[in-house]
Amino acid sequence: MNRQVKLLLQVGAEGGILAVCRSSNPTEPRQYRFGMVDSTLQILGREEGGAPIRRDSGWLDSWDAAMKALNVYPWPRLHPVFVAPEVSLRVWGALTTSSAEASEESGEIDLPKWQSVIRASLRILPHHPLASLIVEGLADPTFAASWLDEADTTFRPYATAILALRHAGQMSADARHALLQELCQRKRVTVLSEVLGKRIPERVLRWSGQTAWEDFALADWHRFFSTALTEHRHSAIAGVRTINRTLLDQFRLIPKPLRRKGLLNIVSQLAVPPHRWESLAVNFSTVDPGMRPGLLRRAAAMEHRAEFWDLYFRCEGKYWQPFRLPAGLPQSELLEPILSPLDMDTEALVMKNCLSARSSRVLSCDRVYFRMRDRTPVNAELIRNRSGWVPGRILGAENAPVPEDVAARVRNELARMGSAITDGATYSPEAEGYLDMLRQKARVIFGNGDIDAVTHHLAAIQRNSLSSSSAYVILEMPGRGYVQFMARPDTQQYLCEISSYKFMMTAGEYLDAAAVDLIEKAGFVWPTTKANFVRWFEASSSADIEGMAAFVLATLHSLFHCRSVDELDVKSKIPPDRNDEPANVSEENVRKPKFALFSKNVTGAEILKRLGVPARQ
Repeated sequence: MNRQVKLLLQVGAEGGILAVCRSSNPTEPRQYRFGMVDSTLQILGREEGGAPIRRDSGWLDSWDAAMKALNVYPWPRLHPVFVAPEVSLRVWGALTTSSAEASEESGEIDLPKWQSVIRASLRILPHHPLASLIVEGLADPTFAASWLDEADTTFRPYATAILALRHAGQMSADARHALLQELCQRKRVTVLSEVLGKRIPERVLRWSGQTAWEDFALADWHRFFSTALTEHRHSAIAGVRTINRTLLDQFRLIPKPLRRKGLLNIVSQLAVPPHRWESLAVNFSTVDPGMRPGLLRRAAAMEHRAEFWDLYFRCEGKYWQPFRLPAGLPQSELLEPILSPLDMDTEALVMKNCLSARSSRVLSCDRVYFRMRDRTPVNAELIRNRSGWVPGRILGAENAPVPEDVAARVRNELARMGSAITDGATYSPEAEGYLDMLRQKARVIFGNGDIDAVTHHLAAIQRNSLSSSSAYVILEMPGRGYVQFMARPDTQQYLCEISSYKFMMTAGEYLDAAAVDLIEKAGFVWPTTKANFVRWFEASSSADIEGMAAFVLATLHSLFHCRSVDELDVKSKIPPDRNDEPANVSEENVRKPKFALFSKNVTGAEILKRLGVPARQ
């Protein structure tokens, strides 16, 4: 009688294969065989080549004997092709042992590749706690047919849930066999209902097919069923791509009105701290009723994690809530402060300037903007610096000059108001403390040479113009994000921007909760329009500039995983000392900064375009 043979393991090598097989005749003792075919010589061609080299162990009495023959070759480091389910765990055990014993000379074993091949045949990860029970179950044709059925989306999660809930690993072999039969023969919702002690609707079974079931422990199954049973038939959870631990951890914290398909999909990839959910719930409950339909549509259609944070900060309401004006700012019969970002937008339309782009300065607590109470077309600014609050620019409609007598009255009034402010002349102690922490972090992670290199770039643009000379420095982690600087010519200040998803979608993928904490705690303003995260730095000394350099390296490390200046694409443009000298930058390498300027209804991008600076690719 011809012997029936089953392939158990196949490994590909360049020009050949290694294989282990087993006899499968039920009337004979099981035997194993190792074989090798090397076709390299045949591949070389007729003149140089020859017949394939074959090696065959003959029939052996045990798996271990076949593996001993295989171990003559470095099979764990070769290309896995196939691993049969019944030997998958023994192969995986041999691989992990070999990996632990591997030396630099022998080379690393690609465990993820092996894991993928084993999972393709076993339909579960080899290190899953229930993998041995699944291997045992696959010996039963009925269980194997259900387990391997790709069209059945619920059997594998259902089976692993029941095996976990029933503590099948602690059962006797006979009890496990009976349970495996029961899984295949009885109605699934009936078995689930009996195990959980409550009626389980069909929809919950369907939703189990969307779970990341291979990652679930016993506690996760209890949380899934508890969560699913509280949801109605048309719940948005039905549209979630993957119901995983991250989503289950947060589901009960999500405000019920916001439990929409898009938001749930994003939250399954984004761990949001409880205090953020508490804040979102409170803020959403106080949002103007007219805004809620739009916010709910955003929650339903959400596709990127940056959109979650947009929703969060819209509910927080900094865009439409009044600015936090400095303590002690006195009333004035001549000037009235512009009270919110929404008012700044309105004033910008009336005055045909770009006041709307200056809201970040007020939110950063270093500017207050005013208009005339008698509606004379004048806007003025009060500026906070290290010495106190001082008058800034005074401009008419379209940034036209103001008559000197009017400008003098406004300047005197600004000086009076600035001297009355009582909240000090330094930036937020909390933000400054956080910046100091980031600077210390940079000095630990980066060498002095890296910090010195960035300091040199920043010092080179000090006091260069924000607009007409367009000096800037961009430090970019290619394909991830960037931080960029411009310096004011009239004050000792630098404008700093962190790339936002508004311009660079890849930057939005790095917006986890820690990144958002950094952006907020470091004093940056969240954009409400097409803008980056922005803030201003005082830089009156070389120590200040060195501190900015350390800050930017810590930020690039925390947000975009930079570990060395060598990884950065550094672009800078420094204007010439004389008009006939070329700028010291290669024009084809210039990438346009996204800076907002206080100019005549013209954005920073438009100004740089007029100056001939190529657009960011």
